[in-house]
Amino acid sequence: MNSSVTIGRNSEEVLAAAFKNIPKVDNYVIKVNLCTIASCPITTSVESVKKIVDRILEINPDALIKVVESDATALRADIAFKRLGYTELEGAGVVNLSKDDAVKVDVNGRIIGMLNVPLTLYESECLINMARLKTHVFTKVSLGTKNLFGMITRKDKESLHPFLDSILVDLVQFYRPHLTIIEGNTGLEGRGPVDGLPRQDNVFIAGDDVIATDLVASAYMGIKKVSHLELAQKVLGKRDLHLTGEAGLLDNPDPYKITARLPYTTTRFGFYIASIGKRLEMLGNSIAFAGDALGAVDMEVLKQKISYRDAFSVLLRRTTKIDI
Repeated sequence: MNSSVTIGRNSEEVLAAAFKNIPKVDNYVIKVNLCTIASCPITTSVESVKKIVDRILEINPDALIKVVESDATALRADIAFKRLGYTELEGAGVVNLSKDDAVKVDVNGRIIGMLNVPLTLYESECLINMARLKTHVFTKVSLGTKNLFGMITRKDKESLHPFLDSILVDLVQFYRPHLTIIEGNTGLEGRGPVDGLPRQDNVFIAGDDVIATDLVASAYMGIKKVSHLELAQKVLGKRDLHLTGEAGLLDNPDPYKITARLPYTTTRFGFYIASIGKRLEMLGNSIAFAGDALGAVDMEVLKQKISYRDAFSVLLRRTTKIDI
């Protein structure tokens, strides 16, 4: 897959390069990172979003622009929009995806079966993904791909963490943002994405493919072997990267500090065990469902109406897929 990514110190130059291929359409969505009500660098600043809104309006003055985020376990998006100044943003409206009307889409991904897709995203013609340059205690980095996790509308997102890598890959494959922007005017290292330590960095990265953009950002941070990015390349294909801008920035002599290896591996092992438990629960529920169905339908009729292959396919899907 051919991907174009720009890195540089000057945000205006990086954005100018990135916006060359943004289409002129009528409906734009900007996914920001509002994981809490804290200000930048933990969240996307409204000032940064205003610059993107202005660039979109230069392309199409009549464009409908919506800035989106969803509720989470410890976050109400409506409160975050208000506290962080988004309700005063000119040229764009805000949408809490968790309160938006939605349609069910059969994704049939690695782990996601049916996906609840908010109408705002379903009707979008151009998705712009705005992330921060941050570390993450679970995934090492919190960049463009991880930002897509916030497009899941359910509030109890933490219950999905055991399948996080596969869920992120499914979301990338389904939504495919047109542009991913990673802001690092101030980065966050250590115990990110909320409790980390800010560091002045002044670097900006933008690209037309979220995985390629994250790979460049991870390289700049000096962070290797990011599991969800490795899985994405295995499932979706390696990126043929065309890098422009200040490529020398990738030789960063001061890599980002991340969570120590023992806490990280312990957490990941815990998620692995939890995923096994969840799959066993799904298997048990599926067998119970099959038993109930067999009891309710005459066996001769069942044999005539459904093949063993079809029955196994239904059972396999109920055992391996999660509706989100």
